[in-house]
Amino acid sequence: MTNVTPHLIAAGAKRETRFLSLQGQSAGQGLHSLQYTVTNLTTPVSVWDIDSYINVNKIPPPHLVKIDVEGYELQVLKGMKRLLAKKKTRFIIEVHEALMDKGELEDFLRKKGYEFKEIVRLPINRSFLFAQPAKDKPKVEKKGANKGLAKKK
Repeated sequence: MTNVTPHLIAAGAKRETRFLSLQGQSAGQGLHSLQYTVTNLTTPVSVWDIDSYINVNKIPPPHLVKIDVEGYELQVLKGMKRLLAKKKTRFIIEVHEALMDKGELEDFLRKKGYEFKEIVRLPINRSFLFAQPAKDKPKVEKKGANKGLAKKK
């Protein structure tokens, strides 16, 4: 694929070093966490807010971001203030409802001008949201506005 560029970073609300709590020996099990301590086995990771990462590395803003971060979803979105303000990026977000308040995430997206819909619901308190910039409502002119207001010379 030539239109996808992976970046091996941890994303969050700000640039900092955090400890990733590891559970299990295999990658991709969805058990590791930056948000919660799940075991005594941890490793330090460099966390970036996406706005700074884009700026420092001089990369174009992404068209699509997939977020699956075991309860850290809101922190990742908070690190995208400039990206969200441009309202061009779309998101697929796996929401772990046992680890975070889904309503808080939805409120955050709404306040940033995004609309969303649940695209998958799993029986284990997980769902997937697709979020995109809300469509601008067309401006409706008031009836009779500007009629007969031509300036006389």
